[in-house]
Amino acid sequence: MFVLLFISLSQLFAQETDYLSSRTWFLLVNQLQINEKWSVTNEVHERTSKMFHEQGQFLVRPSINYHLDEKTEFSVGYTYVHLWPSKTATEQLENNVHNIWEQANFKFNVGEIEFQNRFRLEHRWLGDFITNNNQTTRDGYRFSNRFRFRFTGTRTVYRFNQFATSIFINAFDELWVNQNSQLLPTNFTRNWLYIGAGIAFNIYTKLQFGYLSQYDFVSDNTYSRTTIGQLTFIKNFKR
Repeated sequence: MFVLLFISLSQLFAQETDYLSSRTWFLLVNQLQINEKWSVTNEVHERTSKMFHEQGQFLVRPSINYHLDEKTEFSVGYTYVHLWPSKTATEQLENNVHNIWEQANFKFNVGEIEFQNRFRLEHRWLGDFITNNNQTTRDGYRFSNRFRFRFTGTRTVYRFNQFATSIFINAFDELWVNQNSQLLPTNFTRNWLYIGAGIAFNIYTKLQFGYLSQYDFVSDNTYSRTTIGQLTFIKNFKR
């Protein structure tokens, strides 16, 4: 996996890059801990383009999680994404994506840094279109599979002794790979590189702001790069 990640990134940065406009993403993440072994999670993403000027995407992602232990978690979830076209797009058509996915997350510590390896397998239904007589209409959905691997590191840099509050830094790299019907990899499609900082008010509530650099595969020798400012609010609950 690390060899695949290194090779993909090496090829990525060696190719011609087309720079796109900046975007802003807002994330709300909630988790309800039902008992020691089970929890449910939901994410809501509001994503805008051109620094608040265009609606980009709206995403909802519920999941059910099984906690094997404190370091190992398995999840099954669903993602709904609504896509708005850019104002400069030739066809002003909105679209929907439906994903069913399975995920495994493994945590480990090295000194004061907590690392996570997250593996996600997505089964995707993307709205398809057909053009006849210069008129484009919706034509059902097309199916595809996609694999995502995220490697994350988090470190607390300051604790307020009189409160259960701390300041932390967080970084991750996520590799996206398209798959065929046999779940074999076909091509690299995207990479996320993120760095951020946040405040943990307590073990249930966090606020984090970060910078995300997104590289997308365009053609054989071209990738597009998008810069994204991301604000995340996490509020968890326990029964």
